[in-house]
Amino acid sequence: MVRVEGAMHAQLHMTPAEVVRLGEEGREPRGRRGTSRTTEGGVEVPQAPDCTDLTVVSKHGWLAEDHKCAKSIVPLDSSLKKIFIHHTAGPSCTSPVDCEKQMRIIQKYHTTDGLLNDIRYNFLIGGDKKIYEGRGWNSAEYHNKTYLTDSISIAYIGTFPDTELDEDVQGAIEKLLVCAEEKTLITEGAYSVKAYLSEGETIAPAKPALIAEIELLKVPEE
Repeated sequence: MVRVEGAMHAQLHMTPAEVVRLGEEGREPRGRRGTSRTTEGGVEVPQAPDCTDLTVVSKHGWLAEDHKCAKSIVPLDSSLKKIFIHHTAGPSCTSPVDCEKQMRIIQKYHTTDGLLNDIRYNFLIGGDKKIYEGRGWNSAEYHNKTYLTDSISIAYIGTFPDTELDEDVQGAIEKLLVCAEEKTLITEGAYSVKAYLSEGETIAPAKPALIAEIELLKVPEE
């Protein structure tokens, strides 16, 4: 999970659209380890290694209920076998303000009655082309009464189209796969991408072409 401490915590209510930049602009060679990250507010804070081409809106950025994620965190395995691609099957969003609101709604929905300790997904992708932090890289998804420690879940906010994956959404998924590889969480040939197009009791209509496209996604070649 990306954590913003010190000065940035004090700015929480001043900059609700805060975006944490992991690394510098532009693609760097994979495996490069940085020493800091810079937020839009210009404050440098310690950076987790790798992920040189990934920008994520932190949980502080979308005003998550942070106390939720302190309960019963189960860490991910050091090697992941599956990447689940979901859609939330609810309202979509096209602006940062709307997407941040949807993130809070989804977290509240997932944690109602204590069924989950936090938002279900590890990362979400909005219609504003931004990636939003959910459980992040440190906490396993809880699904069907078990923690999925050998996988991460990535969800699109809204409902996927019937046929073709949006280019920006595909690009965001590929950036997350690159980051997982840089963190050595996945290895080429040792993981699979699975489409899971349902949410709760709402079953998405059959989208075989889209599902096939999603499950062919992988880390882009250099």
